[in-house]
Parts: sequence; structure tokens; C-alpha cells
Amino acid sequence: MRSEARRRGINWRGFDWTQLPDWLAEQAAAICRVDSPRLEGTRVYASFDPNDPGHHSRREWLEWLDRQPGVQVVQSFLRPRNPPTCQNCHRQVDHCSHCAARLRLRVEKGVDTAIVTDMVALAWQDAYDVAVLASSDSDFIPVVQLLDQRGLKVVQAGFPPVGDELRRACWGQVDVFAGRAELSR
Repeated sequence: MRSEARRRGINWRGFDWTQLPDWLAEQAAAICRVDSPRLEGTRVYASFDPNDPGHHSRREWLEWLDRQPGVQVVQSFLRPRNPPTCQNCHRQVDHCSHCAARLRLRVEKGVDTAIVTDMVALAWQDAYDVAVLASSDSDFIPVVQLLDQRGLKVVQAGFPPVGDELRRACWGQVDVFAGRAELSR
């Protein structure tokens, strides 16, 4: 979600992060025609590379966010992965063939799985009637369909038209870009 916001020129530092969960809950309640919405809590899933100095500010921001009332941040580390292998000879390609720079890949470990697990576990605990999923990733469509079969609504928060496939599977969509003025400090 952050990369799409950055592409559209949204300054995340200008967002009032303390108001975002309530705003999303209000928008989702209007879409689902819930008369008295009640925000039960917010979980933010994030990953970072603990060895990358550029991720230090992200980690500090996540720690600040985790201290906000009603917010729980679930963090995971980006871990180095082996360089890609040639599909023909199956040898590792550890340097770029154009500039000779060393290739270093990072991969998220478990963020999507943690989101899906929590959505299902909380649903089975009857912890929510409407969930807001801030993602554009179509990999979440199966869990959205499963929850829909159980009578639970999932509203996607995103930046249309990115994520349209997920939006179509969800009960509705909150356009975060359209609400940026309301969420600015």
C-alpha cells in the first residue's frame, strides 16, 4: 500500500496515523450499513531488514505506532535469500550481468500468512463482523471468500484501480486516496 501511495504523491508523514483506524472503521461501517460501528482494534503487519540502516526509521515508526491505543503491530524480519539460479544450468547468478553489482534478495517471511491466520482465527472467535483489509494483494482473495461464506464482511482499503481484483472479492472498498484530506495533519 505504501508504494502505491508514494506513486500518487501521498506523504505518509503528513497522515494523522492516530485517526486512520477510526476513519477506516467509519468508512467500512457506511459501506456495510452498520448503524453503531465500534472499532475493536487495529493490527498492523510490517516487515523490515534489521541489517539495513535505511530501515531504522521504519522500525522506530513501527515502535511508536505500537504504543498507540488500540493498535498492535506485528513485525517480521526480511531475511536474505540465495541469489536466483539460471533456469538452464541451475547455477546461482550472484552478480548482475549488466553492471556486475552483487545481487542480494530479501524476502518477507510470514506477513501474508500471519494476516490470513489472524483473520480466520478472529473470525472463528466471533471477534468481528466487518474486517478492513488494507492491501491490494490478490493473494488474499481465498480468505475473503472463506469469510464471506461464514457471513463476515471484508472491506478493502486501497488506492483504486490498484487492487481491483481483491476489491471485487470484498464486500466493498474504501478509497484511501480520496480520503487523504480528512487524514492530513
